[in-house]
Amino acid sequence: MRILLRKIGLYLLILIILNFFTLSFANGYMFSFFLEAFGKREIYLECMSSGGGYKDVIEIVSNGIDDRDEEWCLARIDANNQFLFSVALRDLGIKDVNGFEAMHTSAAGDIYLSVINSNETNTLYVVKNGREEAKRIFSTSANSGEKIVSIAEKNQECSFLVKSKEKIKAYKINLEAKNAIHIADFDRTTFAPGDDIFFVLPDGSTMRRVGKELYYSDKLFVKTGENSNVTNVWEADRGALYLDVSDGSIWAKFLGNSNPSKYESVMKGAPGITHIEVDLKGDIWVIDDNEELLHYYGNTFERLTDKVVRPKHISIIISVAFELLLMLITLLIWYTIAETLKMHYSLVIRWGVFMVVAFTIIYKVTCYQLYYVTETSFAEAVFEYLNLTNYANPTTKELRKIRSDFNRIEFERDENNSICYEDDGGKQLIETLEYGSDYVKSVKEAFEHDGVYNSYYFRNGKNYYISALKTSNNKVRIISVREYIDSSDAMAIYRHFTRIFLSLMILLWIASVVVLSRIAMRTINISRRTRGLMYETEPINDNEGDEISSIHDALNSVGVEIREAMHELDEHRKCYEKFMPKNVVELLGVKEAFEINRKSCSKHRLIMMTVSFKLDDALYTSEVQEIYAKLNNVVERASRILDEHEGTVLDFRYDGFVALFRESNSRAVVAAIKIAQEFQKDEDVVVHIVLDSDMVCSGIIGNDTKMQALAISNSYKIGAKLLSFLDRAEAGIVCTEVIHTLTNEYENRYIGKVKTADSETRVYEIISADLPEIKSKKLLTEKIFMDAVYSFYSGDYKSAKGEFLQVVRENAHDGIAKYYLYLADEYEDDGKKRVSYIE
Repeated sequence: MRILLRKIGLYLLILIILNFFTLSFANGYMFSFFLEAFGKREIYLECMSSGGGYKDVIEIVSNGIDDRDEEWCLARIDANNQFLFSVALRDLGIKDVNGFEAMHTSAAGDIYLSVINSNETNTLYVVKNGREEAKRIFSTSANSGEKIVSIAEKNQECSFLVKSKEKIKAYKINLEAKNAIHIADFDRTTFAPGDDIFFVLPDGSTMRRVGKELYYSDKLFVKTGENSNVTNVWEADRGALYLDVSDGSIWAKFLGNSNPSKYESVMKGAPGITHIEVDLKGDIWVIDDNEELLHYYGNTFERLTDKVVRPKHISIIISVAFELLLMLITLLIWYTIAETLKMHYSLVIRWGVFMVVAFTIIYKVTCYQLYYVTETSFAEAVFEYLNLTNYANPTTKELRKIRSDFNRIEFERDENNSICYEDDGGKQLIETLEYGSDYVKSVKEAFEHDGVYNSYYFRNGKNYYISALKTSNNKVRIISVREYIDSSDAMAIYRHFTRIFLSLMILLWIASVVVLSRIAMRTINISRRTRGLMYETEPINDNEGDEISSIHDALNSVGVEIREAMHELDEHRKCYEKFMPKNVVELLGVKEAFEINRKSCSKHRLIMMTVSFKLDDALYTSEVQEIYAKLNNVVERASRILDEHEGTVLDFRYDGFVALFRESNSRAVVAAIKIAQEFQKDEDVVVHIVLDSDMVCSGIIGNDTKMQALAISNSYKIGAKLLSFLDRAEAGIVCTEVIHTLTNEYENRYIGKVKTADSETRVYEIISADLPEIKSKKLLTEKIFMDAVYSFYSGDYKSAKGEFLQVVRENAHDGIAKYYLYLADEYEDDGKKRVSYIE
């Protein structure tokens, strides 16, 4: 019972330790389980848009433990306020995101997104149906100060504005070409203070603010009150809706209706608004200080934040699944520790030292990169750039290097005691900044303090430092910087791979120790198996207290015996291949010579080279050693040439051999020429060669005690007939008509026809192998020789005799011409005999 309790206690201890470390290493599954499953939101809302019956929200996904794994996402809620999907902007191809200027969802469900890039430029993207890969529509140039804002839609066409301090440009979106068409320009220098353009429709209609009046194109749309301050205007199907921040009210004004209608003040139901949007139906959508998404309709707000977060039951399932995995890993570690205690100290010490050194190096590198460098750079950034006594020194570019989310604004208190700031549209009230109530409160408090005032505010789930400097009684300069450790792509990738590497190291350690422990436990079984493999193997004796070394010695002995056995088997294979060459094995369609049996056979169209060599008759009266020495010399020289040109010999005879080549292989012709040239200067060897191509059946014949490879083909008959002719005519190489197609680059001449089984074929002599002086004379007399051959086979022996006589006079070494001259003379005297083929 005590042993069981100890094992259970050890298991629980390991499980608690793993849960403790995963709290910071793997998002805290276990200790953060209840927070994540029952209350902690997993997104922070940044901005939203509506249109076409859809409501879309841009999210920042955060695990709530630290900020280093944040990722911008896009979520969609349908018209019934039900969550549809969430997709990361990186997966849509939008990677350089530093914030957002504007967002719009078209009637077709396409999302237009104006993204602030890290280099302070703006890029407009379209995401088809909210899930397809984003396409770039328009980008501003660097250092231009332009912003892509006010995306509007009419008749399923969209337009947007590009605002700078000097100009406002209007563009219409061309979705098919994935670009923007310039439609209008407005010079801001002609605007009166407070004038602005809110949006331009694709047909050129504009919504403008002129003083306290709103104009729809050139017609007065609505005249607001003297104390009103309109900051947002949304296009609707039959007019527009606008926000008056003086009292936080939403007004609707439709074309043809002279009186605008007022909604209840949204400020009462949603204090601290960071983003507000009105859809085509007039419904109001709000993101407040608490990162809540609120839907205002029927004079009430509906909280929708839970609609765009991961459902609680999914969080529970993920957490439980991870905990089960953690329990399995705990079981593996527990088993490893238990088995390690049974192992010899030598193995534990060696492996332990290696793991300590490896983990120490990894830990030092990781700590230096992830903590020292990032914390140091962050501390320097806070002290250097948030100290506004040196406010003029840091530039926007310098600030971007350290922080990717900051703002720098100068506020002024006007004569009405209102706090304003300078925007591209002129002076704006601080309430128009969608930074939340904490930011506004910090700015107001800064006016009450002299010198530097430090505070912070909470926005998008992140803490921001605020450092303010009161430069005069009515002016305050503010810098706000988000509090987080460097989250550049390079460091994020480094941390990602470091975690993967550490995980692999841990798994490798666990797996290797388990394997080694199992080896140590089964030393006896391994000994028995190795002895059964090779009966000569010595049994494993653990005389030194080290099972691994003993096993190594025993297996080394087995390895020596296996190598000797493999060497012997290789020698047998080489011996076998001497009688059954590898090319023959491939020809028979088997992988190894050991697989050949009497059923092995195949059929291919091949080139057959029939070679006949005649040795001096005196050789056969010599001693037997001299006879075979000469035969081997001839065969070895010919075989070397055949091997170089992929020829295959089934068997050798005392007077020649037959070699096989693949169809359409001109190497057969080259090999024949080289073999003939090889023996030209040997006075005691005469070689004749015939080349033909036909179907060849290759197989094995014999009985259980004797087998040999054999080829069957009609080419054998043609070869025998032409070899007899060459012997009588004392010629070198001839080939049939099908081989003649491969001899275009070699000198040859027609010498007659030969009868086959059911047809006839023309025969050619390849004269490229002859000695140069003989070849040149044959080429010189080629025309006369051809005429003589035609005369001979047409029965005109008298003419043939005269023509062959003329050839022989020119070239006394032309054996075929001399043989035909002899036949023509004989047949002329006979007077009756006529031949049509070579006999």
